[in-house]
Amino acid sequence: MFFKKKPRVPTSRLEAVKNRPPPSPPVQRRAVAQRAAREATFADCRVHYAGDACVAGVVLDHSDSGMRIRFKTKCALPNRVRIQSPKLGINRPAEVVRRQDFDIGVAFLPE
Repeated sequence: MFFKKKPRVPTSRLEAVKNRPPPSPPVQRRAVAQRAAREATFADCRVHYAGDACVAGVVLDHSDSGMRIRFKTKCALPNRVRIQSPKLGINRPAEVVRRQDFDIGVAFLPE
């Protein structure tokens, strides 16, 4: 009574699907390095670059290895900058490792 009707899909399509190679194995992901504990902050800072050029921003969070900074406007910064925040007692060279809209993430470099 049920399931007596033959499928309308051509057998060539069914054979093509049946003979398709198996999907590729999943991509091996590398382990992510453990991040340093970050502390939420709201402190003024200045990002110095290209000699005497600088732009003001606000530190959103920081750790021993870096910080996240937000600016009022989008700005193009070079990869190497110097971060200065008197409130946090920071005056260090840094490398920009993340850029997103009005935020940047920097990793501190050895002095």
